[in-house]
Amino acid sequence: MLINDFFEICNKHKSGSDIIYDIELNENHKIYKGHFPSQAIAPGVCLAQIVKELCEDYLKNELKMKSSRSMKFMTILDPSKDKNVSVKIILKEIDDIFSVRANCYKEEKTFFKIDAKYCF
Repeated sequence: MLINDFFEICNKHKSGSDIIYDIELNENHKIYKGHFPSQAIAPGVCLAQIVKELCEDYLKNELKMKSSRSMKFMTILDPSKDKNVSVKIILKEIDDIFSVRANCYKEEKTFFKIDAKYCF
């Protein structure tokens, strides 16, 4: 789990069908010592895990990823420059499968997008 270690939830709210989380990355997390020592970059696998954990927070249940149609890493997320970011999630349930489209962004800058399916 990355929540309350790699990142913290600062705020969450709904806007229509969107679930929006404002999070703060822990820029001093030990993972950045290896990824990368000269310039910290949030690992893509961590960004995907953040989305999963935020969905779990919203649903109050653990999830397993069934598949991912796409993951796009748009720009480097350096926690020393962009420590506070938002994650917008659109979640739809069909036959116990949760279809999730999410993106991690700050203002007009998008860092990461994912289109995936999860189940309990």
